[in-house]
Amino acid sequence: MRDVAVLLLIIGLVPVILRKPWIGIIAWFVISLLNPHKLTWGFAQELPVANVVGLATLAGLLVTKEKRAVALSPEMILLLLFAAFVTLTTIFSWNPQYAWAQWWKVLKIYLMVFVTSMLIFGQYRIKALFYTVAGCLAFFGLKGGIFSILGGGQQRVQGHAGFMNGNTDLGLGMAMVLPLLYAVAAEQPRGWRRWAGWGTFWLTVIATIFTYSRGAWLGMAAVMGLLFFYSKRKMLIVSCIFPLMIAAVPFIPTSPTVDAVKTSVPAPLRARCGRAARAVRKLPVAFTASARFQSASERARMSPSTMIPALAATLSRRPVQSMAPATMAATRRRPRPPRRR
Repeated sequence: MRDVAVLLLIIGLVPVILRKPWIGIIAWFVISLLNPHKLTWGFAQELPVANVVGLATLAGLLVTKEKRAVALSPEMILLLLFAAFVTLTTIFSWNPQYAWAQWWKVLKIYLMVFVTSMLIFGQYRIKALFYTVAGCLAFFGLKGGIFSILGGGQQRVQGHAGFMNGNTDLGLGMAMVLPLLYAVAAEQPRGWRRWAGWGTFWLTVIATIFTYSRGAWLGMAAVMGLLFFYSKRKMLIVSCIFPLMIAAVPFIPTSPTVDAVKTSVPAPLRARCGRAARAVRKLPVAFTASARFQSASERARMSPSTMIPALAATLSRRPVQSMAPATMAATRRRPRPPRRR
């Protein structure tokens, strides 16, 4: 049922986008951030919905009169220079086959950014895009926040598809959207909509925390610090946050990721990981450094000696202590032999 609904929605959007291409920008952001077709269970997961919406938007851009020239702001000029730099480095890449595939993926995003500056202008359209980005990430914040509260934080919040598939990707995305959610909540009139806005904001904060991503925590600390600096009710925020932090300490799990791995990975595999880690400790650092310059197929063949030790270090609850001695022993300068007289 979900697959049919997504298919009918995309088919119905195409003529609307051809007539009003700025709606195609809104739809493209929804597909890129939310990935609604990946929430289905059947054939819709493999549909090229982003390509269909993007091509319809470009076709509508050619015929519409409601467009402006590309805004040559300092940010857009820097983005254009960066795109040229990426193209130059791709030409001289070590592995052109994979580099050009990634170049094409990235340049499509840059192209739509420039098209967005041509079609999104005026208060109504800018606000529509503003609410779209905030709403797409708020979906993960609402879902992840409720999931973390009901589960006591025993499992981490994870993305489902696209560029925000991992916990760090999703956590950074939710941390970046917190100022937008803050603005949306503050803009709402008093009543249930204001309460819903602030509830969504704080559930997104909770979801970002329980991604268990250090990068997301660092990003959220920077964002929350700026929001606190510009807030007019600093004492009220402090008086509410500190009691909540103290009350939440007994409910924070010690190491949920390690415990989950220990229960899901069989004991024989953990033993093999330990043996592989001990074997790799005897290898010089140059062995692992040279793996950066190998092709993808060669890196895949090296996976038993590069990826399994990382898993073994995680299972040991002491990743730094288990890997640091091998690194220090390999990098330590060997003593010179005594000179003969």
